[in-house]
Amino acid sequence: MNTRIRILVLISLAITWCLHGFAQQTMNLDQYGKWGAIIQSAQNILAGKSPDKTTITISPDAYLVAGKRFENLQGVINGEIKGCSLNEAPSRQAVWLHLKANNQENAVVLVLKTQSEKKTDDRFHTVVFMKGTTGQWSMQSWHASE
Repeated sequence: MNTRIRILVLISLAITWCLHGFAQQTMNLDQYGKWGAIIQSAQNILAGKSPDKTTITISPDAYLVAGKRFENLQGVINGEIKGCSLNEAPSRQAVWLHLKANNQENAVVLVLKTQSEKKTDDRFHTVVFMKGTTGQWSMQSWHASE
C-alpha cells in the first residue's frame, strides 16, 4: 500500500472513531487495570524488548511514522530496518499516558509521554491497537515524535 493510501486510511479510521464516541480513560501509569497488556507491550518496545506474542501481536502491515520516516513496524521492532528504532535510553521514563477505547472495546488508542531525568525533552508515542475475532490484540500503527 502506498503512503498516500495509508495516510487516508488512518485519517478515515480516526474520523470514524471520533464519530462513534470513545469511552475515555485517563490513568496513572500504575493503574493499568484491564489495559495492562496493551500498555506493557508499548513500554516493552520502548525498552527494546519484544512484545509478549501471547497477548499482543504486530499486524504484518502495521507501520511506524517517526519524523519523516515511514517504515514497517515489525521490521523496526525486529531490528531488520536499520537507522530507525523505538528504543529509548534507560534514563527515559514513561511519565504520562492517555488511553481511549471505543464503546465495543475492540479498538484502543494509547498516547504515551516519555521524558528524560532532566525533563527537558518530552517525546510522545501514539499507538493504535485493534482486537481481532479471536480476542487477541494487534498493534496496527505507531507514531513517534522526534
